Amino acid sequence: MGLKRKIQKDLAEWKERSDRKSLLIRGARQVGKTYAIREFAEENYGSVLYIDLDADRGAHHLFTGDLTVERILMNISARYPDVELRPYDTVLIFDEIQACPAARSALKPFSMDDRYDVIASGSLLGIRLSDVPSIPVGQEDRITMHPMDFEEFLWALGVGANVLEHIRSCIRERRPLGKSMHETLMEYLNWYMLVGGMPDAVSSFVKERRFDGVRRVQRRIIDDHKDDISKHCDKEQKLRTEVCFHSLSRHLAKDNKRFVASDVEPELGYRPSVARYEFAINWLLQAGIVNECRRVSNPLIPAEESGVPDDGGDTGGFKLYMNDTGLLTNLYDPSIYSQVLAGNIEVNKGALTENLVASMLTTQGRRLLYYEVPHETELDFILVVGGEPTGVEVKSGRNRSCRSLNKAMARFGMRGIMFDTLDIYVDDKGVEHYPIYAAAFLDCIDPPTDTSVDFGSVDRLNEMVD
Repeated sequence: MGLKRKIQKDLAEWKERSDRKSLLIRGARQVGKTYAIREFAEENYGSVLYIDLDADRGAHHLFTGDLTVERILMNISARYPDVELRPYDTVLIFDEIQACPAARSALKPFSMDDRYDVIASGSLLGIRLSDVPSIPVGQEDRITMHPMDFEEFLWALGVGANVLEHIRSCIRERRPLGKSMHETLMEYLNWYMLVGGMPDAVSSFVKERRFDGVRRVQRRIIDDHKDDISKHCDKEQKLRTEVCFHSLSRHLAKDNKRFVASDVEPELGYRPSVARYEFAINWLLQAGIVNECRRVSNPLIPAEESGVPDDGGDTGGFKLYMNDTGLLTNLYDPSIYSQVLAGNIEVNKGALTENLVASMLTTQGRRLLYYEVPHETELDFILVVGGEPTGVEVKSGRNRSCRSLNKAMARFGMRGIMFDTLDIYVDDKGVEHYPIYAAAFLDCIDPPTDTSVDFGSVDRLNEMVD
């Protein structure tokens, strides 16, 4: 079934720009890149050529020799004689472009020649970057595609635009949604926590209204990730990357969710340094499987990172969250499904809820940072909201106490936000409480500002002299 995706708006805006370059769409495997691109292409171009460079290795010969537009088009015409190449009405789609490094270099000449649009996509672009003979710096536009967010999930369930606008207005105005709507949305959030945002998993859930099919889809995607690790890592790094990947669920099920090297392979019998897993962590980040949350030493300067391992190098100053919470759920025992459906989202020390908020923030382009003073204060996330440094806490239970947040607000004079399980409320200390699902609508809490400028002032300045 077709699923409505927000990237369609991004693609339309890209096509309308007169200065557009070749477009490169990044994203983890199975987030829906291919479907979204092909759907957009069929609706907006008279001629479409789709090439899967991973499946069709013979197509790599299109990019041999001089990488000029004329040479590549000649090669395309010879290999695909039935495709009509219409200037200004043709899009060339190079899927899984990381499989053909020369194709990545070819994006530059197409960007400089505006007759043919090119959309490329890939899931392991960062991992294969060293193979590219010439990176088209400044000659490609980029979009990162994430799993379906909660709003897209609501679209798939059939929730109407009027309901979504009501939700948005309540969040903007900080007024409660009301018991019935809030409880319904919390139920849908529980579903989303289990299903995640991988389109095949969402399609299975919407069609069958069961979770067994969802789990099969998730397991297949996890197996695909493991196959990629085997294919692109040498033997030693393969083993470390696999155990690092499977340790994520353990790290997130702790009170303190920081990455701890000794928790990756506890059977080693000694405390390894974080450096042992540097390759594995970078690989998982580049593949889009995990999101990194870095520690800051000063919450009022959120761009400043500590990132310095402490505790003898065993504990890193960062956390690793799964990009898709549904895949994280699949790494736990199947009994977690019945617990979450029963409303117990505190399960595994709130691993799923904190991971979910991290994913929601990342999808909206927010950099993940957290603040911690060991044994004293920890804030799950640090954001800039309304121009103000803001401490963010995530609570999966009904307890709204926020001692660390109150302490940080008093000490630093910062803004405080808590995402929890109850309706919208501002407490007597100024902490803004929002239901967890409100994190998916952060643009309502922190509306974008108008950055346009008045160039008419130049004319007025000239008139002063005239």
